[in-house]
Amino acid sequence: MLKETNKLESHCSTAKDAKLWMDSICGPHDLDVYGHSDLNFHHKGNRFPELGIVTGFLSYGCDVAININPENNLKGYSISLPVAGHQTLRHDGLELYSDENQGLIVSPASQQELNISSNCQKFQLLIPSKSVAYVAEKIIGKTIQQPIQFDAKMELIRPEMKAWWCIVQQTAKHWQTMQALYTQPQMMKDLEFSLIKGLLLSQPNNISKQFRDSLSAPSNDSIPAYLIHACEWMKKNASERIYIEEIAKHTGVSKFILFAGFRDYFNDTPLGWLKKYRMNKVRLALFDSNNREKISNIAMEWGFTHFGRFSQQYQEYFNELPSETINNARKNK
Repeated sequence: MLKETNKLESHCSTAKDAKLWMDSICGPHDLDVYGHSDLNFHHKGNRFPELGIVTGFLSYGCDVAININPENNLKGYSISLPVAGHQTLRHDGLELYSDENQGLIVSPASQQELNISSNCQKFQLLIPSKSVAYVAEKIIGKTIQQPIQFDAKMELIRPEMKAWWCIVQQTAKHWQTMQALYTQPQMMKDLEFSLIKGLLLSQPNNISKQFRDSLSAPSNDSIPAYLIHACEWMKKNASERIYIEEIAKHTGVSKFILFAGFRDYFNDTPLGWLKKYRMNKVRLALFDSNNREKISNIAMEWGFTHFGRFSQQYQEYFNELPSETINNARKNK
């Protein structure tokens, strides 16, 4: 089934109407118009259907101030880059200037004031908080306990940040052409997933190290062949009961060398590595919120024969019960 983006467009002249429109996109906030200026609000964009990213162009046509309180419960991260004019964010005692060379991220759950100049026209994204957490957890492999907080200043002088904005802007600019391919459901989700993954990689945040470490596992080029063979054999037989002697036999090395290799390259034992692999496979199955199969059956498929012990171990790995993983995944759909 094809999934098309939801086209968004609003053009209005009152602060009330502009606020209501942006409330529906970003969440509750306060909008103040300076002096007696005439508002000429215009927003045009698209809402992507899988992870809920909203992209678009935004202008107010007069000097405005947007105030965000922690209690307002913003829906996500409001990310913007002026193509004309400027804006200023007051945040944590700092005043951050933003123009075509420096973007801004307004994160949820903190007191902020965004002042936008009358001639400011900017590209803006709204990425839902739950979607950012979903991508981070899929890659890291466990629940993120604290809210993800990005540095508010996005400096395009950094090559990776400039590259991310280039992808975002080109996607928006050429969307009419691109959507013929990306209306395919999995392609659409891959696109949104990649945009969020790129943001987590390119913009400093409070899980940057953890996120990068999860992506920097040793490549097959640097891992000895016997370890690659051991891992592949365990993956192939992960649903069966496996003993260390079998792994050593099928890889053609001693148990001592096998343990040393897993310790040096994976910081784990062979069976410890296998348990992590099985746990992550179970978690991926649970992430599929359409999966109606019983949790116990999924666990059994991956070699966990004692459900009570499995549930306890799963919670130790991911800081949540299997049932909570399913519930969280459904909320993120």
